Amino acid sequence: MSYKRIVEEEKNAIERSHAAIVVSDEILHITSRAYQLPEKTLVFPNYIPRRFVPKTLPEKNDLDYDRVRMVYQGFLSNNKGHYDLTDIFAAIGETGIELSIYPSRDNPTYRKFAADNPNIFYHNRHSPEDLFPQLAQYDFGWAGFNATFNSRHIDTVLPNKVFEYIACGLPVVIFPHKSLKAFLEIHNLGIIIEDVNELMPALHDNGIKILRQNLIKNRNRFTIEAHIHQVRQIYEQVMAS
Repeated sequence: MSYKRIVEEEKNAIERSHAAIVVSDEILHITSRAYQLPEKTLVFPNYIPRRFVPKTLPEKNDLDYDRVRMVYQGFLSNNKGHYDLTDIFAAIGETGIELSIYPSRDNPTYRKFAADNPNIFYHNRHSPEDLFPQLAQYDFGWAGFNATFNSRHIDTVLPNKVFEYIACGLPVVIFPHKSLKAFLEIHNLGIIIEDVNELMPALHDNGIKILRQNLIKNRNRFTIEAHIHQVRQIYEQVMAS
C-alpha cells in the first residue's frame, strides 16, 4: 500500500468516525492539525489492569546512593531505532547505578551486553504476575528512549512500562520526550533529564522522597478500572446520538 493510500485511509477512518480514542494528548494535537476530528474525543493512555498492581510494596528507607538500583522492562532492539538502548544502558552503568533488564522478548545481544558490563543485569522473561513483584524491589524505572532517528514518534508515546513502574511505586526516569515529560510533570511521578550525566545529581534532589510518597499514594489511579467509565461514557454518548 502506498503512503498516499495510507494517509487517505487514515483520514477516512478518523473523519468518518463518531468518536476518537487516542493514547496521548500529543497524538490528539497532531491528529487535530491534520484532520477534522469527531465531536467526541478521549485520551485514554496505556493503563494497566488493576489485578497487576502489587497489593503491598516492600519497605524502603532513604535511598542508598552507594547502590542505586534501576530497572528497565520492555522491548529491546539492535536496529538503531528507539528501542536500541545499549549505549544508554552502558552510560547508566558507568555512573555506578545498577541497571536490571527484564525483556519482553529474549534478546541474545543484550544478554551478552550485560555479561560484559558489571553494573548491567539481564533477567529471563517473566509473566506479568511474576514481573510486577520483581519490579517493586527497585528504586527507579527507566523509560528514556533512543531519539536519534525517531524523535517525532517518541514525543507522542505514553508506553506501557511507565504505568507498570507507577503501579510498583517506582519514580519514572526519562529524557524529555514530549508526552512523557508533560504526563510526569503534571502528576509528579518522575524525573526528567537531558543526558545520563545529569542522572546522579537528579537522584540526589531533595524532592525524591516526596516523589516516592506521591507514587505510593496515587498508584491505583492509573489503572484501566479507574478510568474505564470514560470509555463507557463516550460509547453511551455515541449510541444516544
